[in-house]
Amino acid sequence: MLSKLINLISDHWEVIATRVIRQMRRNADLLEMGKLSEQDLTERTREILTQLPTWLISSEAEVASHYELLGKRRSAEGIPLYEVVRALQLIKESAIAYIREQGMAWSTVDLYTSEEFEHDIGRMFDKMIFSVVRGYERSIRSAAEGVNPAASQV
Repeated sequence: MLSKLINLISDHWEVIATRVIRQMRRNADLLEMGKLSEQDLTERTREILTQLPTWLISSEAEVASHYELLGKRRSAEGIPLYEVVRALQLIKESAIAYIREQGMAWSTVDLYTSEEFEHDIGRMFDKMIFSVVRGYERSIRSAAEGVNPAASQV
């Protein structure tokens, strides 16, 4: 059952990505993300959703390393941190909603497995968000340290 839920997300990432992008475009708080092309937003969402099975079994250090780099990239792109975090939240919420909407015949065990899976996804996205924030802040700090020595010489 667990593998079926994982495959639902990774195999149907296009449907979930379409929902996420629609939500991003409608959200007035996601101005910078909303400026990105459809192709770029689709690719960014695809990367997260298709890699979810890998991240669920990866070490915390692997997840942290990957998403810290993502945070640094988003910082370099000038996308506000709150938008990056909200985009990840939308991806998580849309993936969970997609699973719930599939109308599967749920036994008691299936319901328990589904709840555990939602909990696992929630924990995974919490780790992702934490690592993105850490990478984003490190990028800002590095940029500031690079500016400060030059400013003190003037």
